[in-house]
Amino acid sequence: MTESIAAPTREVDGDAGDAGGVEGHPERRVDAPEACATAPIEVEIYHGNLAFVQAPVALGHYEQDVIVGSEATLDRLLDGRLSQRWKLGRYPGPVGTVELVLSRATDGLEFGGAIIFGLGKVGSLTPSSLVESFRQAAVDYCIHLVEKDSSRAAEAIEATLAVPLIGSGDQGVSIEESLLALLEATTIANRTLSLEDLGREVRIAKLQFVELFLDRAVEAAQVVVDLSSDATRAHGFEFSGEVGRLAGGLWRVLRAREQSWWRRLQVRTAEDGELQFSDLSSRAGAREHPVATQSRLIQGLKEELLGLGGHAMPAHPREVSLAATLYELLVPNGFKKFGPKRSNLLLLMDEEAACLPWELLRDERPRFSATASEPFASRPECVLDIEALRPVAVRTGLVRQLTGSEIRQNVTSASGNEALVVGDPENGHRPLPAARGEARRVEELLSSKSFKVTCSVGASSTQVMQDLLARPYRVVHLAGHGSLGQSPPDAPADPSNDTDSNSSQPPQRTGMVLGNGSFLTAGELEQMETVPELVFVNCCHLGSMDGGPDSEEAQPSGRLASSFALQLIRIGVRAVIAAAWKVDDEAAKAFATQFYEQMLDGRPFGDAVLRARRMTFEEYPESNTWGAYQAYGDPHFLLRLPRYLGQLPAMPEHFVDKREVIAELNNVVSMAATTSERRIRALLARLKRLRELVHDRWLKLSSVQVAFAEAYRELDRIEEAIECYSTALEIDKSTIQIRSLEQRCGLLASLALRRWRDPLDKSFGAREASAQIEDCMRMVWDLPRTDGRHHEDDRLMTRERLALVASMYKRLALLTNSEQRTERVFQATEFYAKAHHLHQARNRTTALYPYAQYLTCRAVCNLRGDADLEPGFADDIANLRDLLKARRRRDPSFWSLVRQAEVDWLESLGVGSLEEVLERVVRLLTAGWKRAGTLRQARALYEHLCWLETMIEPPARHGHTALNEHRVSTHEALTTLRVEFEKMVGSEVGDTSWNGFSSAGGQNFPRPEDSRLGSATL
Repeated sequence: MTESIAAPTREVDGDAGDAGGVEGHPERRVDAPEACATAPIEVEIYHGNLAFVQAPVALGHYEQDVIVGSEATLDRLLDGRLSQRWKLGRYPGPVGTVELVLSRATDGLEFGGAIIFGLGKVGSLTPSSLVESFRQAAVDYCIHLVEKDSSRAAEAIEATLAVPLIGSGDQGVSIEESLLALLEATTIANRTLSLEDLGREVRIAKLQFVELFLDRAVEAAQVVVDLSSDATRAHGFEFSGEVGRLAGGLWRVLRAREQSWWRRLQVRTAEDGELQFSDLSSRAGAREHPVATQSRLIQGLKEELLGLGGHAMPAHPREVSLAATLYELLVPNGFKKFGPKRSNLLLLMDEEAACLPWELLRDERPRFSATASEPFASRPECVLDIEALRPVAVRTGLVRQLTGSEIRQNVTSASGNEALVVGDPENGHRPLPAARGEARRVEELLSSKSFKVTCSVGASSTQVMQDLLARPYRVVHLAGHGSLGQSPPDAPADPSNDTDSNSSQPPQRTGMVLGNGSFLTAGELEQMETVPELVFVNCCHLGSMDGGPDSEEAQPSGRLASSFALQLIRIGVRAVIAAAWKVDDEAAKAFATQFYEQMLDGRPFGDAVLRARRMTFEEYPESNTWGAYQAYGDPHFLLRLPRYLGQLPAMPEHFVDKREVIAELNNVVSMAATTSERRIRALLARLKRLRELVHDRWLKLSSVQVAFAEAYRELDRIEEAIECYSTALEIDKSTIQIRSLEQRCGLLASLALRRWRDPLDKSFGAREASAQIEDCMRMVWDLPRTDGRHHEDDRLMTRERLALVASMYKRLALLTNSEQRTERVFQATEFYAKAHHLHQARNRTTALYPYAQYLTCRAVCNLRGDADLEPGFADDIANLRDLLKARRRRDPSFWSLVRQAEVDWLESLGVGSLEEVLERVVRLLTAGWKRAGTLRQARALYEHLCWLETMIEPPARHGHTALNEHRVSTHEALTTLRVEFEKMVGSEVGDTSWNGFSSAGGQNFPRPEDSRLGSATL
């Protein structure tokens, strides 16, 4: 286990295709007097993915939250140990709770593990609570280091922690506040350890701040630079002044477009009915602002407002005026500025405040040219300012959270891809065809994203209950009649009811109306062993249930939404949407459709609700259906998608600059190269959508075509990549980098091998494939030097081109007979050697890829009996092992871990036994694949194994010499290794094997019948 890492150092080999990283080693040890609490903390800031740091990663976790995002990545790297603790109820949540989940020596990963600490309830994070939370995490980790290491003697441990900027941008904590809080917490932790006489033994010496997006990393670095100029704080830390690089970092042109920051306003009701407002996001403190309200007056205005619009009647000037009046009466003057500023609002409210229709409030009164009281929609002479008519909840995000509610403990949220949709069950009331249509539409949307949907439309009450309790649903959608405190038909009186001493009342029910006098209430949902993450309650229609729409009992109310939502939140549902009154059928369907489309597109809950409200308001202005839906939960909640559709950052809907497009394509490359959830299909869909959004004139730019080509290449779609590279060449060859031309040549050679392997392409045999690869080789020879000039004696003098030519000779070896095969392997060996020696001479470092391939080809020639191993092969293997050890500490990527396994089988090819190290090799390959393997990388490794298997296959007749016996055993072990790798990758991508990729036909080489796996990259 690696407890800390050192600062970034120069690349060992300078491989162009390798991501940079940070070098790791066991925690530093210094003389005890130097490890004092007053020593400055070393600060490093990195742009990249947390999966590629080697120090333990400290992450905050909110109460009742699930494991998503960065936590899910760390959970996968730790073999599900975070999820295991979460299910056992041992996961942090409250401030001060900490859980250490550190890597074990058997993990095979250069990764320190995770330190999870509680952040309290969602929406309650402040800089001071962040200080206390992180301080406790740092202290607990330091105590662990001291207790686990009894050999420290007089030396002190200088530990390192990696951490993102917790809470910045989404919980009302700025980047500066987050940085200061984490630095202050670390300083206090070191001081605390010193006071307890542990400061001479251990301290947190280094903090590594890791941000996924470059703009945030740069902003954080600028903040640290500014802080370092403050004499009162500069002594507390040291910063190099530069942003480091890790693999997996993303880019964006504009961050301000994100709906990420939500202002938290608390609204509570005092005993006298007075509303108390507090701005919890204010840096000046959460001073309360009381509003003296007359409950009867407010209730009358609310009922009149809902009466005008609550039955989906056309919009009315008086309705607009009432909404503006309520806004003036309810909102303190100091808070009215948030409406015009369009700040996203997260309202933390008690149950009484939740009954008010906050979504309908308008902060401006539109002016009309007529004063008639009839609906203005029927009066063409009425003129109004449309923008002024927009309510606050349509202009900006508005999400609710309930305070003071007891939440069910040890909630187990569903984690699969099951969804339940209930539409208009049999209940004795009038049918609701619109509810059935809505249910079918929601089923269609969820199914399109690989959810397994159970759809109960028009079902009986018993069938609905059977479906409800049959599976662990992540999403539950209810569309039908609703009941607020209603008695079932012919319900017997409840003698235990003591609401009236003179009479007993029948039991009251709040929920979805089912048949036979039964209801679907929160109580039934609570009986589910696993609680849904998202519940959408589209059960309104109260006006048509008892006595018709004009009856006194049918007056609309917000209590169905607030009370049912309250019960759902109490049982642990993370996000709830409930309709507070009767809605227009078509508008309701449109709202639900837009909401699910946005959530399934990867947008957060608050953003999806805002877009659904806005669209419904614009498309159906004749009703207030847009305002009937009350959204409860975390505005940043994301609906995690099933396998292959893992959550991706949201993509802009409109691009206004080509640099935005190029940045998005670069992010596709980055996500494909580092994704751990095999999201290839989602990324391909993203590319398709990008092509639809890009202006035609931008597609005529070579820079955009090259960016598309690199994205397709990383996603292993070589034909599309070649087409884009070729288009870029036709547009403007002079602007294309030499590296892109080299990649195009390599892809053309790969395509030739793919066509040869394709059993459906009968016209493309070994001769045609060889001719095309030789043409590609000539294209490489004809490429200009990096300075743009040609020279007969200095044409291929780059490491990349020499290695590219060597890989083409490897491919040609597959297409020739045995005698020519020997010559081709020798030629590959020669060019890999040239690439290795050239780089070594120019850079005084070793390029690992050509060096390892050169040694591999030497070992293959030896096993084939074509050449004896040269003296010093064992020394070369030992040298390669040392180089890889240094590399994987800096760059714990797929290739740095896989190459450890490559050294083992290289040694066995030469002088050892592959069977003896087979278990270790499989373990290393598994670790590399689990860390950050993509299908393109897996294919490259798989086809390299197949090439080895083909090259050393024993001839039909061979003597029983020691070399031949070694060749036979090694070939068998390679076959076993290839099959194990098939199983490993196949299980990750949802297949039991890579059908059609095992050695077949006379060619003894895999055939790509599975279109998901692309070209060879030998």
